[in-house]
Amino acid sequence: MYAESLELFSRIISLATALAKLAGTLVADGIRYIALLARSRSAIGAENLFRRKQLALFVRSEILHYWRPKKAVKATDQTAH
Repeated sequence: MYAESLELFSRIISLATALAKLAGTLVADGIRYIALLARSRSAIGAENLFRRKQLALFVRSEILHYWRPKKAVKATDQTAH
């Protein structure tokens, strides 16, 4: 009986810990959401413009890297003389 009580107590503690972590995450997300709502429209527009420029540069560099001509390798004569 003592072992069953200890196991039940252990489960309750683990569930309470998980619930506390979840509550902490929800509070942090709520504060972050409220902070985002408080930002001005011009600040959001400026950040969007900056992110779009970053994305365009990244895409351009990936395209150039993919389509860049490969360096020519000097052919060597492999035939026996």
